[in-house]
Amino acid sequence: MDMNYVTAYQEVLLENLDAILKQNFQFQTRLKLYEMDSNKQAELQAKFNELSANYQEAVNKLDEFKNSSQVYKVQAESSDAIVQEKNRIQSALNDAMREITVLNQSIQTKDREISDLKDIIAKPKEEEKPKKVAVKKVEDKPEETKIENLAKPKIDSVNTF
Repeated sequence: MDMNYVTAYQEVLLENLDAILKQNFQFQTRLKLYEMDSNKQAELQAKFNELSANYQEAVNKLDEFKNSSQVYKVQAESSDAIVQEKNRIQSALNDAMREITVLNQSIQTKDREISDLKDIIAKPKEEEKPKKVAVKKVEDKPEETKIENLAKPKIDSVNTF
């Protein structure tokens, strides 16, 4: 074989080997970059999953909060109704107590009047005057009765017992 051919062949072979090595290095560099990107992507996916789980947990807590806030609203409304009922009962009690106080004062006044009257009755009467009895003069005229009145029965009392 010809020396020129072999040298040209070796040059082509070296050039091809050089090109193959460059391609191999570039390919390995790209693989390394892809691996780093895939690692970053895996990390980002893990963070995304964690954030999704946190988001879902927050949504669940928000739903629970809404439900519990409705319960608290119902309890607050119930408490308001209870407070209003308590105030109504308290005012009725206050009115009744005022009325009882007025009635007690009235009873005390009546008791004083009764005790005064008892004292007056208990005192001996120093000057008792004899009572004059009114005497009617009876006339000798007989009572005139009408015939109509004779037929009617006389009722002395309306009570039946």
